[in-house]
Amino acid sequence: MMYFTCFSDRDLNNGVGRKVEEGSYEYKKGKYAHFFTEKNLIEHFNELNILETGSIKEYLTHAEKQKEYKLRYIVVQNID
Repeated sequence: MMYFTCFSDRDLNNGVGRKVEEGSYEYKKGKYAHFFTEKNLIEHFNELNILETGSIKEYLTHAEKQKEYKLRYIVVQNID
């Protein structure tokens, strides 16, 4: 069983920076991020048994500033 998180297309940083491809941006020189739709996330794991998908918020504090991130998650298991 595996659990993955990724940036959601609903995150406020989606669309920030130079567009590299659909859903992907270079937000700082040499730093890239992809923002997944639910459909896109499921497509990446379509060869596994998908048990659950959903959205969460994560809060990180750096240099005394708190930042909110909207993430998607997926729980999968190998098909045997």
